[in-house]
Amino acid sequence: MSARARGRYKQIRTSLDEGFLIDFINETKTGSYECADLQSDHAILLNELVSSLTSEYGKAVIGLTILQLLVKIICPEQSIRLHKGGTNSRSFSWTEGISMRSLDKSFVTPVLRELDLLKINADGVMMTRTLAENYPYTKLYKAAVRGAKSEWIKVIDEIERGNLDPEASLRYVISLLINRSEAFKTLSEDVLRKSHAHAQRNPHPNDLKNLISSFFNESSYKARAFEIVLHSAYQALDELAKLPGALLPLGQMRSANKKHKNIGDIEIALSDSGGPIIEAWDAKFGKADLREEVEELSEKLVIHPDCLVAGFITNQAPSINSDLSDRMIDIGQSTGCEISILSFEDWHAEIIEYLTDAENNAFHARWLVILVECLAQERRDIAPIDEPCEGWLQELGTIL
Repeated sequence: MSARARGRYKQIRTSLDEGFLIDFINETKTGSYECADLQSDHAILLNELVSSLTSEYGKAVIGLTILQLLVKIICPEQSIRLHKGGTNSRSFSWTEGISMRSLDKSFVTPVLRELDLLKINADGVMMTRTLAENYPYTKLYKAAVRGAKSEWIKVIDEIERGNLDPEASLRYVISLLINRSEAFKTLSEDVLRKSHAHAQRNPHPNDLKNLISSFFNESSYKARAFEIVLHSAYQALDELAKLPGALLPLGQMRSANKKHKNIGDIEIALSDSGGPIIEAWDAKFGKADLREEVEELSEKLVIHPDCLVAGFITNQAPSINSDLSDRMIDIGQSTGCEISILSFEDWHAEIIEYLTDAENNAFHARWLVILVECLAQERRDIAPIDEPCEGWLQELGTIL
């Protein structure tokens, strides 16, 4: 190892020894961090990497990917292709490489095992001999790796080229692992049982609405919880055939609406086969003055000229003065789209106005159960929630 490589290795080792990975996982669980943007093709790549995990193979590649992302976060100038480094001249080493095997065995595998995120051999991922060959990690890596080898190499390539944010990538991978751990599955089953039992007791619809309201108002990461609650409601309405078209999947939190051309968190297309968006609602938690959002909506409607209804749902009474009201009318007249800003209570009142008593009861019961199913990762086709849902389920379980 060169002197510079030794310095980088010491920096990485010290940071991990001080609990960098444990702190990172705890931050990810609680949502106490700024959510960095991750391109959809990169999200798909990382999702394929984690989805390849089975009881037979895939664990070592994912564990190694976590280590490599950690290295790049702590010390961006260190290559994550050169996985061997040392001062013993009798052992193979790259002059600018570092001993990833030592870092993994001491700091990464123990944490992943302790937190039940990956059931890896206690001696670390490099006990899988195919990951420890004397070749750099490139497309030409010769060993026959068991698992998502091509996805793993693509991640390395994108990281080294500066195209992929290592911190956002690691948050995403950790979130996916949290949401598929055995502890998460046990928790999900428990809260699902509670939600079904509660719904079967046939509580008053307003009691169910208040229960759900208390969840997003008291939960951690409230803004995202509010989005999921509202989208769950529209999934329940969809089951009752009460929507004017086809409900589109819930957008991912890291995807900025403006950048990804979304109108809102809830979008209804003309038909099941797609077509234009005809209705859209954006969830706004903790914000009453939406003048800027209304102006942004007017720009989005230029791209979506077929939208007939659009607006915002807030968790508190919105602040709508005469100027804002006039502006919403102007936008509506120029675009042909009805613009509204509704509090959660007013939105709820509008929803149930068009339901019979039987439909009202069915809607609220399904709303609760669907919300839990979304958080339990059982509706990923319509609600692909990639944030860690463990905390939300615990909170909802306590309320139930």
